[in-house]
Amino acid sequence: KSVYGLTCGTRLFTLRVAKEVERVGDYCGQEMNSTTFNLTRSNMIPHGVHYRNLVLKLEDTLEHPQFS
Repeated sequence: KSVYGLTCGTRLFTLRVAKEVERVGDYCGQEMNSTTFNLTRSNMIPHGVHYRNLVLKLEDTLEHPQFS
């Protein structure tokens, strides 16, 4: 199972949803702001999410959706 955030921001919403799911394989998301994108990646570490389970795209969700 994967968790997907359309605009991942700092990832708090995605982490909250993941707590409701027994096992999460990948954490997917898009963010168009490069600073927030990097914060997203670093915010996952203290929550025990390995970088191999992050599928993040630095892109505008409305203009160029990366996940269907």
